[in-house]
This record gives sequence, C-alpha cells and structure tokens, in this order.
Amino acid sequence: AILQFRELSFTWERPVPGSTIGNLELDILDDEVLCVAGPPGCGRTTLFRILAGLETPASGLIAVNGRAVGWGVPSRGFTFAENSLFPWLTVRQNVSLPHHLGGFRATDPWRVDALLGMVGLLEVARRLPRELAPPTRRLAELCRALVRDPILVLLDEPFHGLDFDDRQILADQLERVRGVCRKTFVLFTEDIAMAVQLADRVAIMSGRPAHITEAVPVPLRRPRRSCPPGEQADIVQHLLGLYESEPRTWAA
Repeated sequence: AILQFRELSFTWERPVPGSTIGNLELDILDDEVLCVAGPPGCGRTTLFRILAGLETPASGLIAVNGRAVGWGVPSRGFTFAENSLFPWLTVRQNVSLPHHLGGFRATDPWRVDALLGMVGLLEVARRLPRELAPPTRRLAELCRALVRDPILVLLDEPFHGLDFDDRQILADQLERVRGVCRKTFVLFTEDIAMAVQLADRVAIMSGRPAHITEAVPVPLRRPRRSCPPGEQADIVQHLLGLYESEPRTWAA
C-alpha cells in the first residue's frame, strides 16, 4: 500500500460534539482508483478533509510506503465538491494558481498546457469559469489538482450538481486521465453506479462513528462502459446491500 491509515478517529466539537470517525483503517494502493462511498452524513467529506490535510484527527497513524509520517499526506492534489475556480481568473490562470501559493517555483507553462490539452481544454484556456459547462469546470479543477504532479489525487463529490449526461462525460474523462497519468486517485461519492464505473475498489463507510466496513474489488475490464450492464449492476446491488446492512446512524 502506498498509504496506510490506522485507528483513525475524529470528533467534531461544533455545532454538536460527537464522534464522526472511529478507529478507521484504510489502505490506499499504488496506481489505483479507490472510491470511498456512503450515504449523506456518514463522514465521507470529513475523511476527505483529513487526507487533504485540512483537518487534524484526534488520533491515529499515517504511513507512506510503510514509513510513519505526521498528519497531512505529502504530495497530494484535491478538488472540492463545490465549484472552487476563481471567477475572475481564466482557465489557464486557475490551473496555474497552485504554483503562486506557498513559495513554489514558477509555473511551467508547457505543463499547464499539456494538462489542458489532455482533457481537451486548450481551446477554452482563456475563458472565464462562467463561460464553461459544468463538466468542463470540473475538468479545469482536476487539472489544477494535477499541476504540481502529486502522487495522490483526492476528489470530493466530483459528480455533485451534474445531470446524468454530464456525469457520463466527466466519468469518461476521469477514466481517460487516470489511464494517462497513472496516479493514485481517491474519489468520495454517494453515487454507487459512478463508483463502480470508475473504481478498482469501492470502500463502504459505516454509520457514525464511521469506519470502513468493506473494500470491494471491482474486477471489470476497462473501459467500463464497454462491459455488459449486468456485470456492473451485480456489483452495484452488492454494494447497496452493504448500505442496508448498516445501522441507520448517519447524520441528517
């Protein structure tokens, strides 16, 4: 495993004190797409924020390539569930932004354009976010997450606010990007069908205090849309069954 989390716990103090995550164990493998799935309120976004270094857990251990490190996964990029592009910056400027923060070296314009070209955004590089379709904005956010060449890419609710057709467009692009970049991706979503379409494994979160109840392999060939619908449906039904077997302790 490239990353290991052991006995991870986290407690919110506000607005109501309570344990969100309790003794969670998670292995993230090199060059895989892992989807962390669960219903609303189960703690997915809290786990995302911990892995992104935006929250500090109450206890637990993180190891990178078998070596214990402090909290905050090194070499990571991430996207949020809500649109996070700066509306007054062009697509190219948004993607370049991480290199202007935290004292990093100047942006390599060739790398930025290579990422934009990979997802078909070079033609809109000078446009503002409001001029883009929703899945195109998501792809621009993905390019920004990749611009520092991280080893780990975290995507919180990448399909949030997208209709069915836009979800398919984004899913196809994510699968293509993963094939080109060969990085480790972790997606956090409640959309089981999209998780099965993209993931090598789907990790199901329990009710609070949350832990991983099971990490289910998805042994389907790629691209997934070429697989018979019945093969994906069987795995989706199995995962939905894991939801139903859990006590109803998710937050409202």
